[in-house]
Amino acid sequence: MAPPPPLLGPPLLHLPEWSYSNYLMTYTENTSPTFVTTGNPCLDFFFHVVPDTPPRSLKHRMCSAWNHDQLTMLKLIFNLRGVRGTGTSDTDGFYTAVLWLHQNHPKTLAANVGSIAGFGYLKDLPEILYQLVQGPDVRKNQKEERTKAKQNIKEVKEKIQKIQDRWRLYIPEETRVLESQKRDCEKKPKASRLRKVKRLEMARKASDKYSDDPNYRFLFERISDYFAERLKNDMKLYESGEFRKVSLAAKWCPSLDYSYDRVTLICESIAKKVFPREMYPKYEGIE
Repeated sequence: MAPPPPLLGPPLLHLPEWSYSNYLMTYTENTSPTFVTTGNPCLDFFFHVVPDTPPRSLKHRMCSAWNHDQLTMLKLIFNLRGVRGTGTSDTDGFYTAVLWLHQNHPKTLAANVGSIAGFGYLKDLPEILYQLVQGPDVRKNQKEERTKAKQNIKEVKEKIQKIQDRWRLYIPEETRVLESQKRDCEKKPKASRLRKVKRLEMARKASDKYSDDPNYRFLFERISDYFAERLKNDMKLYESGEFRKVSLAAKWCPSLDYSYDRVTLICESIAKKVFPREMYPKYEGIE
């Protein structure tokens, strides 16, 4: 039997086993070795996205996972919000993912409004609209402003207390009370005017968003429809005496002229669908 022909070209390079694993491995916070990736972007998202994950990192992983398997990634979004043992209850991560979904696949988000309420709770729906109008960092900015305001108020109170302690013997109590009341009376009209101007600005911003952004308008109407359908169904259940079947729609529906309604103007839309003009003659002639 003739010997096999010789191999042409350079010999195959056999790298040591540790080099392959070393290339795909890193260290955890506890300096334990771990793999950088599992090879499946959806599985990477499930393991690596945890509370306090930076939004930029979450969006990057989400984009890769969506391109890999859209249905699985959609399930992972709801897993972020899942409460009552159905998920990780990562509220901030969920809102970041939902805003990404609205930006890139708005119809998919609008078609899953009911699932959002099921995995989380009904208040998530107006909160999504709120963040779409005000911006994704609105809650973070509000928290920082409150913290800063509390600190400023504390410092001002300390200064006032020092001044009052210093001059308490020289200024009669009645004079101090009258001056305090006078300052309050001067501040109230100014504060009232500022509130009215701020509300008008928010209403104008909400109206412009609804008019100029068709994707937002579609989501707005889907959320409005969802609340209206639940409220009408609850009214029927309540009238028939089936109180235990009544949902929490009335509890979490935005209240007229309060936070969510001032920013989104959604209460009017819900009210028109729950109480249509053609079914209630008493509304005839009312604009």
